Amino acid sequence: MDMETNGFLGYAFIDHEQGMGVEVLCTGNFNAESKALRLEKEDVLSRVTIPMEAIAEMDILVVPSNAPVLEIFSAKVKLVNLEHACAENVLATRKVVNMDSCRRNYYPDDIYVQLIKGDEQIEQCSVRVEGIEKFSLYGTLLNEPTKEFGVHQGDKISFFNVKNAQGIMCIAVFE
Repeated sequence: MDMETNGFLGYAFIDHEQGMGVEVLCTGNFNAESKALRLEKEDVLSRVTIPMEAIAEMDILVVPSNAPVLEIFSAKVKLVNLEHACAENVLATRKVVNMDSCRRNYYPDDIYVQLIKGDEQIEQCSVRVEGIEKFSLYGTLLNEPTKEFGVHQGDKISFFNVKNAQGIMCIAVFE
């Protein structure tokens, strides 16, 4: 008797440009009552990657990364880790937890930064964070500012993580 496919075992990852995703390791039948996933035969040639935001509303059961079942899929897990590896300087920025409120949902390397010039020129833009300098962070501006700051989409900018009356935010100050 064939079982109904209604779930999958996935491996979550972060891609520097494409954000958070899940690689399907194997499909199966999930029994909600027992919270057990009966795995189907693995199709080693198939690859399915799903953006995390596409499954955000689904019921998810998190399995620890050291679960014995993952050993079966170690080759696929190694491949996913290799494909989505990022530089050490980017990994360091993911550990800056006081910047979490500035991160774009499902894209932890994309930060909302307030561009500031003078007292009245303020605009929020997205920056793909690339690393940490001595007293600041730096990254690539992802969108074209509508106001004149002297920087454009694709430019590298430095910014600071600050706490002020509005809360924790990232700011880049221009002359």
